[in-house]
Amino acid sequence: MLPRALGDNISLGVTGLASQKKLINLLPIPEKEKINSELFKKQINTFGTFIALIFFGSAIFVMNTYAFLKIQTSELKQSLNLEEIKTETQEVKALEGGIKNLNARLSAYQKFRIERQPVINVFLKIKEVVPSGISLNAFLFDGDTKKIILSGVASSRDDVVLMESRLKNSDFFEGLESPLSNFLDKSNSKFNFTFYLKK
Repeated sequence: MLPRALGDNISLGVTGLASQKKLINLLPIPEKEKINSELFKKQINTFGTFIALIFFGSAIFVMNTYAFLKIQTSELKQSLNLEEIKTETQEVKALEGGIKNLNARLSAYQKFRIERQPVINVFLKIKEVVPSGISLNAFLFDGDTKKIILSGVASSRDDVVLMESRLKNSDFFEGLESPLSNFLDKSNSKFNFTFYLKK
C-alpha cells in the first residue's frame, strides 16, 4: 500500500490531467463534411426564413400603403368631382337665371308692342275726327288705361258738335265724356273731351 501523501499526489495529478483534456473529433472526414453541410443548410434555412419574413412584411406594408393611397386618391377625386359639379351647377343656374331674365324682358317688350299702340298712331286716329275749325291745345294719352284727354278751341259750336259726333261713331274710341261747358259759347268755344282707346 502506498503512503497517504504519495496517493494524494497521484490523485491530484490525474485530476489535473483530466481537467486539461480537449475534445477530439474522431469521426471520419465524410461524416465531418456531412455534419458541416447540415449545419450550413440550417444556417441557410434560418437566413432564408429571416429574409422571407422581411420580404413578406415589406410586401404587406407596401400593399397597405398602396391601398391607403388609392383610397385617399379616390376620395380626393370624388371631392374634386363634387366641387366641379357644384361649380358647373352654379354656372348653369346663373346662366338659366340670365336667360329667364332676358326672356321676361323680351316678353314684356312684345307685350308692350302688342298691347300699347304707339302714341303717334293714336294721334293720327284723333286727327281723322278733328274738324278743320278746331285747334288742339293739349293731348294726353295713358298707355296703361288707354285714356285720352283732348282740349282746345273751336271756331264755332258746330265744330265742337261735329267732333263729338265723330268720336262717338269712331271704331277706335269709346267711353266719350263731353261736359256741357263745351257748348256754352257759339264761337271760340273751348272744349274738353275725355275718352278711351278701344282695346
